[in-house]
Amino acid sequence: MFEAFLKDLMARRGGRLDLNEPIIKIWSARTALETTCRQLGQPQYSHHTMRHFSCSEAIEAGVDFKVIAEWLGHKDGGVLVAKTYGHQRNEHSATIAKHMTFGVVDQLPANVIPFPPVSNK
Repeated sequence: MFEAFLKDLMARRGGRLDLNEPIIKIWSARTALETTCRQLGQPQYSHHTMRHFSCSEAIEAGVDFKVIAEWLGHKDGGVLVAKTYGHQRNEHSATIAKHMTFGVVDQLPANVIPFPPVSNK
């Protein structure tokens, strides 16, 4: 959808985009989002929707809460990010759980999480 939009925009601008110019000039982010959603037949999204989505995606990509907090301008070291955006999608949680092998490299059944041997020292 966005690729087609950008290709159409490039065609209308003579086949190239100037990286020093905005892709779309807007006077109101809220109005631009409302118009875009309406024209695309999508639900009405707000900048908060986009912020929440971006934070969730960053968390699932492995970006540290503290880094995300810095991006958002928070000064609490990531506490609010963890509370607000720290929920994980089920698919992501299942994928991450598969990494919990504790150093065992052999293929194990999906329902087994191996633990290292206990030392009796």
